[in-house]
Amino acid sequence: MWYTDKNRHQKYQLTREIHRGGEGSIWEVQGHPHLVAKIYHEDKRSAPRFRKLQIMIAHPPHNPTQHLNHPSFVWPTEILYNPQHRQPIGYLMPKIQNMHPIFHAFTPKSRQKIAALRNFQYRHLVRIAHNIAATLAELHRANYVVGDINELNILVNEKALVTFVDTDSFQVIDPNTREVHPCPVGRVEYTPPEILKLLAQGKKFQDFLQEPHHDDFGLAVIVFRLLMEGAFPFADTSGRGKPMDQVELIMQGIFPYDPIVQTKLRVKAPAHAPPYEMLSIELQNLFKRAFVDSSANERIRPKAEDFTRALEAYENSLKPCAQSPCHSYPQHLSQCPWCARAAVLPYDPFPCPQTRVKQQPALSARPHPAPSQKPLSPASPSCNISVPSSYTAFSPQLPLPTYLFPLHPSKSPLLSKSIPTLSSHPRLSSGRPSGHCSLDLLALQKL
Repeated sequence: MWYTDKNRHQKYQLTREIHRGGEGSIWEVQGHPHLVAKIYHEDKRSAPRFRKLQIMIAHPPHNPTQHLNHPSFVWPTEILYNPQHRQPIGYLMPKIQNMHPIFHAFTPKSRQKIAALRNFQYRHLVRIAHNIAATLAELHRANYVVGDINELNILVNEKALVTFVDTDSFQVIDPNTREVHPCPVGRVEYTPPEILKLLAQGKKFQDFLQEPHHDDFGLAVIVFRLLMEGAFPFADTSGRGKPMDQVELIMQGIFPYDPIVQTKLRVKAPAHAPPYEMLSIELQNLFKRAFVDSSANERIRPKAEDFTRALEAYENSLKPCAQSPCHSYPQHLSQCPWCARAAVLPYDPFPCPQTRVKQQPALSARPHPAPSQKPLSPASPSCNISVPSSYTAFSPQLPLPTYLFPLHPSKSPLLSKSIPTLSSHPRLSSGRPSGHCSLDLLALQKL
């Protein structure tokens, strides 16, 4: 099938459908291997939707990883039109390959399923969190609000660089007319309490204007989960009656890792989570502001820039473990928390390659590209890990004070295994998985 640009100067032939979702389908574009096309279903082709896309195309945010030839967000590049009726039907965007939803990096078990992530150490998770915060800060500088921050619409590659997808759901404000195009979707687990209260009153996500500090709540949840082996920051560990769900916990600010909350509500940190004390005091203070203090005053919530600076400092504080070269932990600790966890768990959270083999043959390998920053200690070729089953006018596009940095898993060879492309991503710029706002949290933690 053929489609054109607005003036019919350029033709684009779509060859193969690679994904279909609730809003439309994703197609390969003949002769343009670095592009894909999103074609909306007929009932989704509304005039406001295409006005929103026109604004995004006219005002793209600065890409902080352009010097690395990496897209920090999958941004619309051109609207496609039906050549007969000259009506808009979709848009072009960059094709993303060899990237994976960040939830794959949360736990040892999920990392071992993806060849590109198997050599990740704790330093890589800190870097991913830093890069997400830095990218979100850049979007906020350009007056965009993500709205639907979650672990499925942020992808990561083997260098710990991240890419935001599903950007056509972002909240967009026309800089000329001030018309607001809201974000129509969201996930309650990453939604701040002030918006949850509006939802409880019967409102929907598209009914209100979001601001950057609403995004900052979801960012805090993502950062926490990356640093704490996928654990959610809110949990009911009181043992009294039926456990509260995530919405209740967020609205009441029950963050059981904070000492004051522990004493006041007689709760404690979940036993399955790493020790909260391993985080820097700066990060602990940011999480307290994000999850406890901002329940009463959302304006004091930490910004993306705050997390960017704190995470860079935290990464710089990491030191290698004397017992395991694949463990790294902050200098304020006297002992390695990963060694302590490995002693009581049936697996090592960050095993060295030579300790991963459990009567399995080594896989073929290919040379790993040279690290572009902060190389890690050399390691042997990897094998499988055996882990048991259990949100005014557009502001000037200012450069970030701290840019995104790539980080290679190691100097070691990387397993030569086929890596899923973005076409396999369950929410590739369109559609939402079933149960979008009622995710089975336990199931996610077991991925």
